Amino acid sequence: MEIRRGKTEDMQSIMKIIRMSQEYFKSKNIPQWQGDYPNEDIINQDIENKSFYLVEDKGIKAFVAAVIGVEPTYEKIYYGSWITSEDSYITLHRVAVSTEEKGKGLGSEIFKFAEDLARENKLKSLRIDTHRKNESMIRLIEKNDFKYCGIVYMADGGERVAYEKLLKD
Repeated sequence: MEIRRGKTEDMQSIMKIIRMSQEYFKSKNIPQWQGDYPNEDIINQDIENKSFYLVEDKGIKAFVAAVIGVEPTYEKIYYGSWITSEDSYITLHRVAVSTEEKGKGLGSEIFKFAEDLARENKLKSLRIDTHRKNESMIRLIEKNDFKYCGIVYMADGGERVAYEKLLKD
C-alpha cells in the first residue's frame, strides 16, 4: 500500500469512489455529498494545491484532502470550542474509501498519514467535520482519538459536527 499525491490523471478513479460514496450516503439517508459535491473542479483545486492524497494498492482505494492552514468554516464554532487556539493545523476534507475496501482499516491509515504530515510540518493538531448522520465516519473519527469540539456551519448553511486531535510529540 502506498499513499501518494493525487494527479489529474487519477480523476476517473477518484470520481468513481465519489459516486460510490454518494450512493452509500443516499442509501443511509445521509444528506452529505449529494448533488454536485464534491466535483472535478474541487478535486482539481485540491490537486493543484498539493493537498490531495490517494491510497493506492493495485488501484486507487481511498483518498483525502489534507489541507494545511486556516479553514474559514472553522473560525466560528458553536456549542463548544477547539482544543487548540492554533491558527495552523491540518483539516481533513473529502475522506472516502472505495465500497469494496470499507472495513479494512484504510480510514485509520489515512488518519495516521495525516498525523505524520502534520508532524513533518510542525503542526500540533488535525481537525475534521462530518454530518451528524454519518455514523460510520463519526465512529472512525472517535476510534482515532479525535475529540468532539462543537458545531460548525458550511458556506451553504449545512451543520457539521467538528472534531480535533491534539498530536503528541
